Amino acid sequence: MPMNSKRNKFYAALVTMISLLLIVASLTIGRWGPWLAADRQGPFPPATINNDLATIKSNILRIQVIMENLVFSKYPAELANHVADIDQLEAAISNDFNEMSSGLSKDNAQYQKALDLFRQWKSIRDEAISLTEAGPSPTAKALVLGKCADHARKIQAALVKLGAFSRKRSDDFDSAASAAAREKGANK
Repeated sequence: MPMNSKRNKFYAALVTMISLLLIVASLTIGRWGPWLAADRQGPFPPATINNDLATIKSNILRIQVIMENLVFSKYPAELANHVADIDQLEAAISNDFNEMSSGLSKDNAQYQKALDLFRQWKSIRDEAISLTEAGPSPTAKALVLGKCADHARKIQAALVKLGAFSRKRSDDFDSAASAAAREKGANK
């Protein structure tokens, strides 16, 4: 008999603790609800743009490194592998630019400049690749280490400016979300 009494007390205490935990959790979720709703209000959070920018910057550097290795290619298969890697990274960068465009206005000057510079870079890379097709070329090496590298730096600089714009937009987005959450909390 005393065992059942202890068991009943234990279950009563357990049910009480779980009930209190659920009450605290529901109150906490109720207080954070406006914040979560404010985050969903924007069609495209600026953090996504910042992530795309980081990926693009990384892939630009990777292409430049591959280009620097490409000009030393002695065999057609080796050159073909480098070109395939560049094509794959170029497609990923184009995809990231397209994804970013859905979160930015079409007339965003920083975005357009970075995209235009990226597109212009292809002709420089293609020239270096065609010079290398006959074998290692001092002209191709000079082109990659000079004009191609300079253009990659210009793209990186344009991406930094776009990143500054996106961070400003992100700060504005966070401020608006906070204001909406405070307003919604005050209306309760």
